[in-house]
Amino acid sequence: WVVLWLGAILVAIGDAPLEQRSWRAALLIGFAFAVSMKSSLFVLALTGATIGAYAFTSRLMFPIEPRRAVRTALASILMIALPPVAIGLGFALAGAWEPFKYGVFLHNVFPQETQWRVFWLIPGYFITRAGVRSLVQSGLERPLLQRRLFVFLTCALFGTILSGLWPMLSLQSYLPFYPLALIVSVPLILESSAVLGERNMLAKACIALELVTLLLVSRPWKNDTREETELVAEVLSITGPNDPVMDLKGEALFRERPYYLVIESITNRKFRHCRIADGISEALLRSNTHVVTTDHLPQRSRRFVHENYVPWGRVRVAGFRLPSLEACKGLPVTIRIPGQYALLGDHGPVDVSIDGSAFSQRIFLNAGKHLLTSRTQVRQPLMVWSNALRCRYTDQYRAQALREAEDARTRARMIAQDLNAMPDPRMFTTGS
Repeated sequence: WVVLWLGAILVAIGDAPLEQRSWRAALLIGFAFAVSMKSSLFVLALTGATIGAYAFTSRLMFPIEPRRAVRTALASILMIALPPVAIGLGFALAGAWEPFKYGVFLHNVFPQETQWRVFWLIPGYFITRAGVRSLVQSGLERPLLQRRLFVFLTCALFGTILSGLWPMLSLQSYLPFYPLALIVSVPLILESSAVLGERNMLAKACIALELVTLLLVSRPWKNDTREETELVAEVLSITGPNDPVMDLKGEALFRERPYYLVIESITNRKFRHCRIADGISEALLRSNTHVVTTDHLPQRSRRFVHENYVPWGRVRVAGFRLPSLEACKGLPVTIRIPGQYALLGDHGPVDVSIDGSAFSQRIFLNAGKHLLTSRTQVRQPLMVWSNALRCRYTDQYRAQALREAEDARTRARMIAQDLNAMPDPRMFTTGS
């Protein structure tokens, strides 16, 4: 995406005739649209920079003939539209226009939560104004001045619009800004360094700071992929190809997801504003999903997952903790997610009987209420999806699940005590 963006700028400041530069740069921006709809920022920045570069270097507002300007603009719009229209047409011919339309356009319409960021337009305006004035007064020849103004205005407009008006920001959003910011700032650093002394101490200090920052941010000595690879390995070890796995956005890689939408910033914002109904728990029930890889879910679904899944290493598997079992004494249990389960005791799986059936270490439980009976006494029973026992760390993960269950009960007791300690609201009312 950034390569296409930089390529469009490189073409735009080249020596080819105006029409050729325009449609070639527009085609590259069209391919950028094929990568991300955030490329609308590119169009805004490039359009403003083009108008500004000509306006500030000419006495006339439109230094080229109106007809030529209109032809060039129409050709550019056509070239920008070609790649995304071709992709949309391909989805339509494949019968997938509706999901394409929703995923590309409708899902990306959401409310802005940080309206205060519009104040970034104020410093952006003054910085842009100062930069334009400095370049215009530099005495450069018009062609070179236009190129420099174009690059500077593109950088300034992109950064200002992104910071002040774009509805959602992430660290990746600024990737197209950094190369242009460096191109614009390096000459200023070199000029300042030359004023300070012949050894360019300021430039050398900036280079050293950048190198140190690169090392600290990228941390090449640390394996940041370990958690992801261990997650995939664990999912593969306890699930089969036909077992759905609920993850955020496909990080389990080789398993189908039971829920259509990816759980990312836009979806979470729509959950908060009730633009999308939280149907994750219904999807888990409908698809008999026994593995969930994350806790970062909407509140309603997260509560459902905590009630019906237990932590199992880096994932959660269907299961729950039971009160102590007495030998040959029935205990009623309610199953929400049908499947084959195993009852774990202190020393591994325990023989159990369901609704008077034969005793077995692995039993299939339909959704609903059942009567569970054990041959022996089990003090800390844990019911889990039986495929979870394929993992080598069953004892360790069982202890992890028991600790979380105990922590949840402790939090519940503390909340209950706080509620009981609250004064009676009737103490603060007036009347007879």
